[in-house]
Amino acid sequence: MKPKLAFLLLLAALPCAAAVTVKTTPAAAPRELFGAERLRTALATLSSSDTADLQILVGTRSSPLFARFSNLAALSPDMREAFHLLRAGNRIFVIGSDPSGVLYGCLELASRIQAAHALPRQLDFMDHPVFVLRGTCIGMQKPEITYDGAMYDYRYTPRQFPFFYDKKLWTRYLDFLAENRMNTLYLWNGHPFTSLLKLPRYPEAQELSNEQLQQNIEMFRWLTSEADKRGIWLIQGFYNIHLSHALAKAHGVPFHQTTPTAFASDYTRYCISEFIKNYPNVGLMMTLGEALGPQYGAEWLSKTIIPGIKDGMRELGTSSEPPIIVRAHATDIESAMKAALPLYRNIFTMWKWTGESLTWTDIRGQVLERHRMLVRLGATHIVNIHLLSNLEPFRWGDPAYVRQVMLSCQRIGIKGLHVYPLRYWEWPVSADKPPELQMDRDWIWFEAWARYAWNPNRDPAAERQYWIGRIASKYGTREAGARILDAYRQSGICAPTLLPRVGITEGNRQSLTLGMLMPQLIDPDRYNPATTLWTADAPPGERLADYVQREWQHQPH
Repeated sequence: MKPKLAFLLLLAALPCAAAVTVKTTPAAAPRELFGAERLRTALATLSSSDTADLQILVGTRSSPLFARFSNLAALSPDMREAFHLLRAGNRIFVIGSDPSGVLYGCLELASRIQAAHALPRQLDFMDHPVFVLRGTCIGMQKPEITYDGAMYDYRYTPRQFPFFYDKKLWTRYLDFLAENRMNTLYLWNGHPFTSLLKLPRYPEAQELSNEQLQQNIEMFRWLTSEADKRGIWLIQGFYNIHLSHALAKAHGVPFHQTTPTAFASDYTRYCISEFIKNYPNVGLMMTLGEALGPQYGAEWLSKTIIPGIKDGMRELGTSSEPPIIVRAHATDIESAMKAALPLYRNIFTMWKWTGESLTWTDIRGQVLERHRMLVRLGATHIVNIHLLSNLEPFRWGDPAYVRQVMLSCQRIGIKGLHVYPLRYWEWPVSADKPPELQMDRDWIWFEAWARYAWNPNRDPAAERQYWIGRIASKYGTREAGARILDAYRQSGICAPTLLPRVGITEGNRQSLTLGMLMPQLIDPDRYNPATTLWTADAPPGERLADYVQREWQHQPH
C-alpha cells in the first residue's frame, strides 16, 4: 500500500468531532467573540456526535443572523445580560439581550456540553440576572502604612503590588469571574491617578518614573480590555480629599484634606477628567468621607467630581454618562445624592454589610434602616460585603447562608453585590503556610456569592444537590461532598452569630477568632463613643453586659 493512501485511510478511521460551526456577525462585539471562542473550545473536546453539519448562531436579539427566523421567542426589551438558548433541528440559537447576554449564553452552552460530553438534543432555556452589579474587590492597599505615613495611599509599583503585573494570573482570575457571571471588579486605592495617568497640567504631581508610569498605563489598558471582553466592568476606587504626595509637598499643603479648596478641587477635577478620557470603559467609585468632613460631601461630589466626569465626556465627544459609585461611608449621603442626582443620573450608592453584621437572621435596627433609606434615595443601591475579620482564618463557605443574605438584599431593594475576599489585605494569597491563591482556597466563597447574586430564588433541595456535586468534583465522591457541605452548613453560623452577641455589631473593627481584648468583650460601646450605630443592632436577647447586670441583681434572664 502506498504511504499516502495508508495515511488517508488512517485519518478516515480516527473518531472525529461533528461538523459544528459557530457563526457570529462581522460586527460582533468583543464579548460576543470571546463567548463564541469559549464555545468552540468546548466543542473541540467532543470526539464524536450523532449530529452532523450543525450550526450554532450567536448574536444579540437584533443580529441579522436571526432575521429570517420569525418564530424565535423575544427577550423582554428591559432585560439586561439575558440570554435564550434554543435548539431547532440542526441549529442552536444563542440569543442575547446585549453582548453580555450573548457571552453568558455561550458560557452556559459550553458548560452543558462539557458536563454531558455531547451536544444537547433538546434545548429551550432562558435566563437573566436578578442583581444588576455582581463583583469582587481587590485592595491596591497593604496591611501596613508604607508611604509618608498616609493611610490608603500606595503607588502602583512591582515592589508594592507584584500581582498587578502578572498577566497570567490576571487572565486566570478574570476567567474565574466570567465563568461565575461576575460583571464588576473593584480596585481600592487612596489616590490612584498618579499611578495610572500622565497629568501634563500638573507635572509636579508625578510620583513615578516615566518608565514605571508608562508600564502602568500599558498594563491598566491591557487589564481593562481583557476585563471588558469578559463582560467585566473595571472600577477604580479613590478617597477624598487625597492628593498626590509629590504635588502636596511642592505646594506645601497636606496630602489629605478635610475641607475643599480651589486648588484641591481643580487638581481632582482634572485627574477625573483625564481618567474618563483615557479609560472610557472603566468606572469610578469614590469614598467621599474619611478625610473630607461629612458636611462637604455634597459640595465635593456636585462641584468637583461630577464636573470632572463631564469634562472627560466632552473630551471624548460623548453624552453617555459613565456609571459612578458613591459610598455612603463617612459622609452625609442624603445631601450628596440630593445635590448630585439633578446633575447626573447614572449613580450607584454603596453601603457596608460587615462580617460583624453578617448574621443569619438578617441585618436589623439602624443598619437595616440605612440600607432602606439608600434604596429610597433614587440611585441604584449596592450592598458591600465588607471586611470579614471574623471569617478570614477559615475556609468559610456556607452556600445556604449566602443565599439567605442575598434574599434579604432582594427584599430590601438592593440591586447589586460588592464582595470582599476573605483575606483582603494580602491578595492574592491566603494566610496559610505555605500560602495558597485565594481563588483556589476560597473558591466556594466566591462561587456562592456569584451564584446567588445571579439568582437567589432557587429551590433549596436542588441547591443542596448542586453544591454536593460541586464539592464532589473537587474532593471525591458525592458522599464526601454531602459531608463537607454539612460541615460548612453547621459551622458557618458560629463566628457570625457569636460576635454580634458579645461584641461590636457593625464597623469591621473586631475579630473574635483572632483574639479580643477584655475591654472589647465587656464594653464594646466605648470603642465608638460618638454613635450608638455600631452597638444598637445586636440580635434580640441579652448581650454580655445585660446578662451580668441581671445576674448581679438576681433578676431572671
